[in-house]
Amino acid sequence: MPGNPLDLYIRAATLLGGLGREYDPRALNEAIALLRQAFRVVHLHHPLRREILGTLSTALMVRSEREGDYDDIDEAVSLARTAVDGGGDAQSYVSLGNALGRQFELTAEPAYLDEAIDAYQCALADPDPGYRAASHGSLSYALLLRFLRTGAIDDVDRAIRLGTMAGYFADPEDPEIGNSFASVSKALVARYDALGAVGDLDDAIRFAERALSHAPSGHPLRGRFLVDLSDALRVRFLRRMYTDVADSAPLDEIDRAIALANEAVAITRHGHHYRAAYLEALANAREARFGATNDIRDLRNAIERRRDAVAEAASVADAAGRFSNLAHDLVKSYMETGRRTDLDDALTAAWRAVELTPAGNADRAHYLAILGLVQFQSYLAADDSGDGAEQAMSALGEATTIVRAPVGTRAKAASALGDIAAYVGRYSDAVDAYQRAIQLLPLAAWRGVHEVDSEFVLGRFDGVGGEAAACAILVGKPYLAPELLEHARAVMWSQALDLRADLLAVRAADTGLADRLEAVRVGLGRLGGRHR
Repeated sequence: MPGNPLDLYIRAATLLGGLGREYDPRALNEAIALLRQAFRVVHLHHPLRREILGTLSTALMVRSEREGDYDDIDEAVSLARTAVDGGGDAQSYVSLGNALGRQFELTAEPAYLDEAIDAYQCALADPDPGYRAASHGSLSYALLLRFLRTGAIDDVDRAIRLGTMAGYFADPEDPEIGNSFASVSKALVARYDALGAVGDLDDAIRFAERALSHAPSGHPLRGRFLVDLSDALRVRFLRRMYTDVADSAPLDEIDRAIALANEAVAITRHGHHYRAAYLEALANAREARFGATNDIRDLRNAIERRRDAVAEAASVADAAGRFSNLAHDLVKSYMETGRRTDLDDALTAAWRAVELTPAGNADRAHYLAILGLVQFQSYLAADDSGDGAEQAMSALGEATTIVRAPVGTRAKAASALGDIAAYVGRYSDAVDAYQRAIQLLPLAAWRGVHEVDSEFVLGRFDGVGGEAAACAILVGKPYLAPELLEHARAVMWSQALDLRADLLAVRAADTGLADRLEAVRVGLGRLGGRHR
C-alpha cells in the first residue's frame, strides 16, 4: 500500500515536532522518508501537497545544518521551487528563501541571493500572522548578506529594522526565535564596520546575548550563536584597545570571546559546513588578544586555526576570505619573527584570495590591499630593485577603484599606496594616491555618525595630510601642500560649516523649518555615538 498522504504527513510532523526539544538524527531521517513517500503519492491538486513540499524542504535544511550534506540543499531548493509554482503562501516562500540563501552561502552566486530576497518579499506580503516573524527575520538576514556583497547601506539599515520587528512578532517559546536576534546582531556589527558607530557594537552584543539564551546545550544553532557573540565582543575589544583610553579594553572580554569560539569549534564535527567559520572566529579572537598582549603563542595558534579553516572552507567565497586572513597573520608573524617561510606562505595565500574573487566584488578590495602589503614586505625582504613594489602599487591601486567596497577600505588602500610610492621615490604618484585618500575621508567619517566615532575613523589616517604635503613640495607643487593639509585635518570642521551654511540658506526661505532642522541637529548630537 502506497499510504495515505495525510497519515504520512501527520506521522512525519509528529517526529519533527519532537526535534524542537532534542535533536534525534534517526527521527529526522524517518520524517524525511515519510515526507518523500507522501510527496510521491499525493495528488497534484491535493490541498496538502504544498505543505508536504515545504515541510520536506525545511527538514532537509535542518539535516544539512546538522550533518553538512550539500546534496540536501539542492533537493531542498528544487522542492521549495515546486511548492510555489503558480503562487504560494508565506510558509512556502520562507522555505524557498531559506534554501536559496544557503545555496548562495555555498556558491557565492548572487542570483541565488536575489531570488531568496524576492521569495521573502512574497512571504512578507502574506497577511498570515503566524509567519510574520519568520518572514521578517529571514528577509533581514538575506538583506544583510547582500549588504556584505554590495555595501549598500540601505540594505543593512532595513535588515536591522526587519530583524528587530521579527523578534517582537515571534512567540517567546519558538525555538527559532534566537535566529531573529542573531540576525540583528550580525547586521549591527556589519554596520559598525562600515560606519564606525560604537553604539552599534553595544547593541550587537545585547542581541547576541539574547540569541544565545535561546540556544541551550544541544540546540542545532548554538554554535552559530556562540560565534556571533564572540565576534561582537572581539570587535568591541579592538575598538576599545585602539581608542587609547586607560583600562578601556579589559582582557576578560577577549578571553570570553576566545572561550565562546572554542566551544563552538568543540561541539561541531569535522566536515560540517560551519566549522570553518567557527575556526576563523577562534583565530580572529586569538589574533586580537595577541594585539593586546604580544604573546606570540596567540598569533601562532591563530595561524594554525586559519590553516584548518582554509582546509574546511565550504565554498569558494569562504575560501577566499580564509586565505586572505591567513596571509594577514602570516605576514604579521614574519614581521615579528623574521621567518621567511611565513612571508612566502603569506604571498601564496594572498594571491589565492584575489584569484578566487571576481573583479568588482566588494571583498576583492580588502584582499587586494592585503596582497599589496604582503608584496611590499617581499620587496623589502628581497633587498633589491625587483618589481615587488610595482606589483604592490598595482594591487593597492585596483583596490581603490572598487566602488562597492567600504569607503574606509578604499581610503586605507589609497593611503598605503601613497606610502609605498613615496618610499620608492615616485612622489608624483604618491601625491595622487594621498589626494585620493583625502577625498574619501569625508565619506569615511560622514556626518551621520557621532563626533567620537568620526574622530576614531579619522585617527586611522593620522599623518596622511603631512605626507601628502611633503610629497607635493618634492614634486615642485608647494601650492598644493597647504590645500592637502587643510583638507586632511579639517574634515569635521568643514562638515560643521557646511551644515551651518545649509541652514542659513534654509532659514532665508523658511524660518520655522530651519528651527526644526536645527533642533534635530542638536538632538542627534546628543545621542552619545549611536547611529540611527
